[in-house]
Amino acid sequence: MDKVIEGIRTFNLHEYKFIYVYSDLREFGRSILSKEEKSKFLNTLLNELLHTGSTIVIPSFTYTDSGIFQVTSTKTHLGAFNSFIQQDIRSVRSEHPLFSFSAIGPNAEFLKNIGNCSFGNDSVFSRLIGKGTTFLNIGRPISSGNTLVHYVEDENNAYYRFHKAFNTEVYRGDTYCGANYSAFLRRQDISGRTFETQFRLATEILYSKGKVARFGDPESYLGIFQYDYDDTLDILMELFKSNPEVFI
Repeated sequence: MDKVIEGIRTFNLHEYKFIYVYSDLREFGRSILSKEEKSKFLNTLLNELLHTGSTIVIPSFTYTDSGIFQVTSTKTHLGAFNSFIQQDIRSVRSEHPLFSFSAIGPNAEFLKNIGNCSFGNDSVFSRLIGKGTTFLNIGRPISSGNTLVHYVEDENNAYYRFHKAFNTEVYRGDTYCGANYSAFLRRQDISGRTFETQFRLATEILYSKGKVARFGDPESYLGIFQYDYDDTLDILMELFKSNPEVFI
């Protein structure tokens, strides 16, 4: 735990209004044996981030593509820290049944009444632009990927993806929020092409341009990495426009 806190404190996170967290705590938590220790670890991490005064944003995807998505109770299985924040009574969660986000902090309400499109107009990704946002990867190398790529693909109408609406009914408690939320999915109709996303070249560019502050080795699962949201978006846009297949 001490290493995590030491790493986080090396960054000027208090300068940001929003901190978008990607986490993989398996290596950091390898020595944790009990539920009590795990809860203490996650609570200490969350409090350290909240101490910056920023709002913490984290994916709480459930990929609920049918039936009912209950904003307040359908659980995410993305990771321990994601689940911890999603289930915190102070957190706010967006309504998208496949790609929801949870936030905790002074500006968490920005997630409410999100648009129907997972990555496009009025999505969480578009709402964070120009708002003073940074990415923070904890135990997750940047090369592992970043879903901001899909916002870039959506904005540029990537030929290898398509919009599909799902009839999942969304509720926030007893309040019906709607249906027909859409996702921007990979095409699977071209023989020999999977269109799986790769982020290694983008990672190399981010490092080469000096956009990444890091604590630990670039490919370490015990590393912590911070990089500005708007700067990253600008670079990803440039990469796509120069090569529309750069992310596949």
